[in-house]
Amino acid sequence: MRRLLLMANPAASGFTAMLHRAVVATLRPHFEVTPVWPDDPLQAEAEAAAAAAAGIEVVAAMGGDGIVHRVANGITGTRSCLAVIPAGTSNVFARITGHPRRGVAAAEAIVAASRVTDLTTIRIDATGPGVAIERVAVFAAGLGYDADVIRESERRPLGKVGAGTIHYTRSSLRVAFAGYRNRHPDISVTVDGTTSRAATVIVQVHDQLTFLGRRALTLSPEGGPAAIAIQRATPWRLLRVVAAAARHRHPGTVPGVTVRHPFTELEAVADDVTGLEADGEFLGEITRMRLTVMPASLRLLVPGAVR
Repeated sequence: MRRLLLMANPAASGFTAMLHRAVVATLRPHFEVTPVWPDDPLQAEAEAAAAAAAGIEVVAAMGGDGIVHRVANGITGTRSCLAVIPAGTSNVFARITGHPRRGVAAAEAIVAASRVTDLTTIRIDATGPGVAIERVAVFAAGLGYDADVIRESERRPLGKVGAGTIHYTRSSLRVAFAGYRNRHPDISVTVDGTTSRAATVIVQVHDQLTFLGRRALTLSPEGGPAAIAIQRATPWRLLRVVAAAARHRHPGTVPGVTVRHPFTELEAVADDVTGLEADGEFLGEITRMRLTVMPASLRLLVPGAVR
């Protein structure tokens, strides 16, 4: 019987003990299940890495995109497979990869899974005053505006519960008008040898970047990996970018927006400390960053069809 480590985040907005018991009951006839409730994100990543080192076949992340990010950072580059049971607010990665939105249905899809696919990830190496960051992004990364929006939304974490889209939209508008209306390009961005100046940089790893409610936002209609540099991130320009993304139109038609697709390496040097995020998690303030595309680096257990 295959082994499965079930890494759950009990702080996730959709997590309940009853749901966890139902998920375990669904998985247990088909897997040797080991449930883990980590105390913090670092423990989640360490437990995932230990599971991979022990040869555990599947590590399932139960919660939102934060626990997916941590589990993926623990098992990328190993033979262990990632599986997802959504129980968060946005569940962006689960929606991109076609997992059912309800926890028990997602567990049933894991049971029904019959194949594995290799996903591209992006390695992040960044430094700033007193900080060195080494992470892996599984669906998105951002330097500047995107990170500032996430930091703003995390200041009011209870706002995500029950009103995630509204909360994120309010945070986006607050940051755009307060911090970017008059901001000049202060980041030097080099993508595969071509350098430009930008106020914010966004990276899309797969077909979609994120979701606004039920609507997928796509910054590169050709898919990922794609790097988007916005020269002046004014509220009006950001609104035009979001409108193009919601319609799956190329945002490179918006003046001052450059899209590089595909790309293999991106380097950024900021004039001053700038916020960095990956997969919806604020990582810190940095001044230098290198992103490296890593094809076929994360094994995903493709969810099977369920009734």
